[in-house]
Parts: sequence; C-alpha cells; structure tokens
Amino acid sequence: MFYKCLEKAGLRRIRTHDLRHTYATLRIAKGDNIADVSKQLGHHSIKITVDLYYHHLPGGSKDEVDGLDADTAPGTKDSMSQENDTENQPCHKKSQKGDSKG
Repeated sequence: MFYKCLEKAGLRRIRTHDLRHTYATLRIAKGDNIADVSKQLGHHSIKITVDLYYHHLPGGSKDEVDGLDADTAPGTKDSMSQENDTENQPCHKKSQKGDSKG
C-alpha cells in the first residue's frame, strides 16, 4: 500500500526506513532535543542515536574550524599583532641611535 501511495503521488520508491531516517535527521539538524528524538525512534540508549546522527548535529565542527580561521587568518587583528611584533622575536635587534651597526 505504501508503494502504491508513492506511485500515485509521483514520488520515487523509497523504503519506510528511509522516512524514519529522514525524520530523525531533520529533527536533529534543526536542533531538537536529541534525547526526545532518541525516545521517539525507540532507541534503548541515546548513544545509539548520537552514533548514528552525530554528523547532523547543528554546529558540529564547522564553527570550531571557522573559529580557528578567524584567530589565525592573515589580516586578522591577532595575526597582525603577531606578525608586526618584531620586538618580541628572539633574533631581532633594535637599532639604537649611535649604534655603529645599522
């Protein structure tokens, strides 16, 4: 009956399990409580849900990686102060007035 409904609606043939996975993925991706999703899916442990859907959790590692870029990218305040801070570089000598080296 499910496949007949898909055909009548002009949708491609998918498994009912695909709908379950899509439901869980959409809920987790929008930030719903993963414990609630886990309970609705009937998982006996939230660990199962996290293991299966971790890559759909909002934020993930993208924000963390972007944060690293912001801290170290050329032209940012922190990187500029490090690049221009020659006073604290060990091999740099400041030239002083009257110094014969220069």
